[in-house]
Amino acid sequence: MNDRFRHRTRLDVRFRDIDAFRHVNNASFFTYIEEARIRYLIDVLRLDAVERMPMILAAVKIDFRAPILFGQEVDIGTSVDWIGRSSFAMAHRLIACESPSMYRPPPRLTSTFPNVCRRRP
Repeated sequence: MNDRFRHRTRLDVRFRDIDAFRHVNNASFFTYIEEARIRYLIDVLRLDAVERMPMILAAVKIDFRAPILFGQEVDIGTSVDWIGRSSFAMAHRLIACESPSMYRPPPRLTSTFPNVCRRRP
């Protein structure tokens, strides 16, 4: 497997996630990324109490490339970019997937979302 985003999380776009323009609201992307990050920590690191992890989210950067629409599924790939002594950075790629109920090809979103997490002092 050559894909750097080996861990996958698939989420449905909910009606509450969309805005007046009928695509996923910018703020909802942070929720999708958070869900993927937590699932990564549980699945890969085998953590069972994520809420007790001594870490905070220090920075998030998002580059939007295309909209995601209601009724689509979102495939979120997650990877760890680097690990330091007291911090690490994760990246996420979100891709809109065609739902079986959709009759037209969806736009595609491919972006990298670096998360930098640091331990509390």
